[in-house]
Amino acid sequence: MFEPREKRWRVIAAGVLLGLGFFVILARLFQLQVIQAADLGQKAGRQHHKVLTIEGGRGTIYDRSGKILSMNLDVPSVFGAPRVITDTRRTASHLARVLLVDAGQVEAKLKNGRDFVWLERRLAPDKAERLRALSLPGIGLIPEARHFYPNGTLLAHVLGFASIDNEGLEGL
Repeated sequence: MFEPREKRWRVIAAGVLLGLGFFVILARLFQLQVIQAADLGQKAGRQHHKVLTIEGGRGTIYDRSGKILSMNLDVPSVFGAPRVITDTRRTASHLARVLLVDAGQVEAKLKNGRDFVWLERRLAPDKAERLRALSLPGIGLIPEARHFYPNGTLLAHVLGFASIDNEGLEGL
C-alpha cells in the first residue's frame, strides 16, 4: 500500500505534531504554575476566603434590682428565593392569605428577578407556624432579633429603640 519512504514521512510528521502538542501543553503549564503562580494564588485565596461581619445583638438591660427592662427575642422573618419558585401566582396567593397582605404586591416582589427578597420581617409566631406548615418551595424563615420591653412602653424612650436593621435610633 504505502511505500516505505511515504510511511516514514507520515510517522515523522505525526511525531512532530505530537511533539509540538506536548510542547504547547508544557509551555502553558509552565506559564500557569511558574509565571502566574502568585497572581493565581491570590485569586484562589479571594475565592475561598470571605470576610463576614457578624454584628452583636443588643444586650439585655436590667434595673438596679435585677428586673429586665428590655431584652432581645428571636422572631422569624420570611424571605423568598424567586429563582427557585416555579409558580409565583400560586405561591403569592398562599403567602397573602397567611401574611394578610395583597397577593399582587407579594407576586411583584417574587417576580423582580433577584435571588433574595424579604417578604415580611419579624413575623408573629402564629404566622410563622402557618408558613412552615405550607412548606412552599423557595420560601423560608430566618430568625432575627427583636427588642422586647417586658413592662410595655415604660422607659422605652429612655432605653432606646432601633430600626428594622438593628441600627440604634434613639436612647441608650
